[in-house]
Amino acid sequence: MININTKNIKEPRITLVGAGPGDAELITLKGIKALKTADVVLYDALVNEELLEFAPADAVR
Repeated sequence: MININTKNIKEPRITLVGAGPGDAELITLKGIKALKTADVVLYDALVNEELLEFAPADAVR
């Protein structure tokens, strides 16, 4: 029998942040917070690159 300690395992969470019409100034505070704490950031070619500056440098992109 294998005993696994699950206390230190982070519960996965996915947050979708809409970029709206592309104006970086229109992102919500919750969107900025989500980007700042992201481990992985997925985006498409339409993203305003200014928004990516909120993501941690070590986040997988």
